[in-house]
Amino acid sequence: MPRILDNFPALYAPLLPEFFQREISEEKRATCSNCAMCASPEGVPPPTAVAFHRDTKCCTRHPTLPNYVIGALLSDERPELAEGRRRVEALIDRRVGVWPTGLRSSNRYRFLAQGMDRKAFGRTPSLRCPYYNAEAGGTCSIWEYRPAVCATYFCKLVAGEQGQGLWSGLKEYMEDAERQLSCYATEKLQPTYLLLSQGAGKGKLTAEDVEEQPPPEAEYTAAWGRWVGREREYYKACYEAVRALSPQEFEGVLGHKGTRRMLKVRQGYAYANYKGLTESLRFNTSTTARMMPNGQVAVSAYDEHDALVMSPEMFSSLTEFTGEETLAAVQQRLREQGRPVPEGDLLLELSYHLVLMPA
Repeated sequence: MPRILDNFPALYAPLLPEFFQREISEEKRATCSNCAMCASPEGVPPPTAVAFHRDTKCCTRHPTLPNYVIGALLSDERPELAEGRRRVEALIDRRVGVWPTGLRSSNRYRFLAQGMDRKAFGRTPSLRCPYYNAEAGGTCSIWEYRPAVCATYFCKLVAGEQGQGLWSGLKEYMEDAERQLSCYATEKLQPTYLLLSQGAGKGKLTAEDVEEQPPPEAEYTAAWGRWVGREREYYKACYEAVRALSPQEFEGVLGHKGTRRMLKVRQGYAYANYKGLTESLRFNTSTTARMMPNGQVAVSAYDEHDALVMSPEMFSSLTEFTGEETLAAVQQRLREQGRPVPEGDLLLELSYHLVLMPA
């Protein structure tokens, strides 16, 4: 089994707590190479109410890349990362969203993304991630250096709602680590930027924002100081600053907030790995069921993106779980009636996905 650590860039290996060495289930249901949320090439829709666009998959956001991660990528000369380096360097040269703390989306992009309806997620090619490589089959050109928001997102989870808590905790911990480490490196190399408000996100869009043009030269120069024109060198220096940290120093950079977030990760891990069932279960009446073209039923409860597929007969059997009888009694009655019986891994999966809940 993979370790928690394996889901994040290798640069974190010397820094993260020992807990990240623990094994974690591989999220096999979230198939990035053959997106489980897209219609098939033959046009067969996925078992969800909303399908992602095949030209975007879930990559309809522009993630922020911390300064030290950019430096690590630019310092990594492996040929397979050439496209990722090229894209990052093109963004640096463009000077839109390019700041000492890292690369982020333009203010115009952020304005659109924040106002986007949840059902539009994964369906807006105009908001496609700049690191998405359509020419390579819809892969991520910076995959080995992807930020926490990408590394912790899975459209479907093996442990359903129980796994959601773990990934949410990991996302919060790693995003906070990204913020704190990028500020740490900036304080070491360009501390005056942290005292400025330029580029911090404005309440209203400027003319430059609307046209996605670089900020005024004076603003950009004030932010970068002596590093203007040497942004690549700066980002590499940020990587070296973070790389030099010991695990103890890393913990100190994260502070008490990091300790609290780590507690949530531990709790999420325990919950995601809990495989117990209560004596009685009841069918969740908030469950959504959709008939699919092949006659199967797609069932979702905790998240509309995460549906389980089963026969109509099995779905009918689930409605027999009212919570008034024990689990064993309902299963026995279904067997006697010659109807499908949810048991074993399927029963656990139904519990994970909140289709069947404690009575």
